[in-house]
Amino acid sequence: MRQLQQYMAYVLHRTGRDFTLFLIGELLTLLCIGVWNVALSWWIATNGGARDLAIYGVALSGSSIFFTFVLSPLGDRYNKRTVILYSRTALLVSGIALASMCSSNHYNLVHIVWVVLAGSAAMAVVLPACAAVPADVVKIEHLPLALSLQKSIQAIGRTIGPALAGGMLAFADMSISFWAMVFLGGLSALSTLPVSKLGVHHLTMKSPKSWRKDLHAGLRAKWEILIERYWSLLSLAFFSAFLPATGMLLPLLVRHHGLTGGWYGLIDVGYAVGMVFGFVWLTQRLNQRVGRVIAGVIGLSFTGVSIATAGLVAAAPLLVVAFFGAGAGFAVHNLNGQTHRTLAIPAPYRVRLMAINVMLYQLASAIGAAITGWLLAAQVAPEILYVAYGAIILVVGVSFAWIPGYAHFMGLHHEKADCFYGKQRPDLFPE
Repeated sequence: MRQLQQYMAYVLHRTGRDFTLFLIGELLTLLCIGVWNVALSWWIATNGGARDLAIYGVALSGSSIFFTFVLSPLGDRYNKRTVILYSRTALLVSGIALASMCSSNHYNLVHIVWVVLAGSAAMAVVLPACAAVPADVVKIEHLPLALSLQKSIQAIGRTIGPALAGGMLAFADMSISFWAMVFLGGLSALSTLPVSKLGVHHLTMKSPKSWRKDLHAGLRAKWEILIERYWSLLSLAFFSAFLPATGMLLPLLVRHHGLTGGWYGLIDVGYAVGMVFGFVWLTQRLNQRVGRVIAGVIGLSFTGVSIATAGLVAAAPLLVVAFFGAGAGFAVHNLNGQTHRTLAIPAPYRVRLMAINVMLYQLASAIGAAITGWLLAAQVAPEILYVAYGAIILVVGVSFAWIPGYAHFMGLHHEKADCFYGKQRPDLFPE
């Protein structure tokens, strides 16, 4: 316990009070979103069946992609604390609406979809803005520590949130899950209030034309900077294989091997623990031994091998180990990449470019789900899909080494990576 207290004091000293508060708020927000997704999906499935669930899924994924792109300039134009506070408050209001509807047994899909659209808009604003916060409030030399903590919190939140919802749905009334979501949403909004008001690039022009200009500037920078272009395309291919393998396919694989739901939970926990292990310890050790360039390639390649292994083994303990390896390998590549890419983007453009990353992630999720569903309908066995997806991820991992300028960029010290894109292409970043 004393060592934990010393470590927390060390982290607080290095990253600062504002970052710690943002981190607490982000954990609460992710728990709220996790409970939201599980509880709402269960309510719709119980009352409306597969048709309503499909309509809800399309509305959620389509609106997430749309709002993430269209609302992305908000985090660059206004103070991030204010943007995050208002977005979390909007998410809270949406949660109250859903909880009230559930408590009064008012099931109406049209009303639910409208509330989901409002909540989706709030999430589309808060997630990219939170991703850009560490580079604004933490010194460059401590940014890897800050991002490793943020990524670990995200892994924990995305694992515990659905588990909380599942437990409440199993042992309590459905409306309790919705009001728990409201409670978590309220705490996340309140946690933003003590944060000091950070002066982060305030609005200069308010016309619709300038908004379109902001959107175009983000897309143009994303495409014309070769590292970002190829990184984004490879990430799209990676997540299209990785997300189904760690999501919708996993319960099918567990059932295919005749394992219990308890093992499914352990495998999911193993994956989350692997990510935390990678973010907190493994990335730093690999960077010290082989450098960031090779560490990133090794991490993603090892993820591919681990996913393929999950399709080749049947024993439950081996599946836990395989998913632990997948999480750890992904963490190494992800942490190194995000640290450098965050620093390289000039501050007034960070949220826009990170929002495009979030949008590509959501697009890959939709593509991966569609392809996986089609292959499963064609009677392709889950273990064959795991081997195929693992091979795709392995090819993507090796391909990163061939991105023009990747080795030079990833080999830069953090001080040299700061505003690297702006120095290389000042024409793309006039501000």
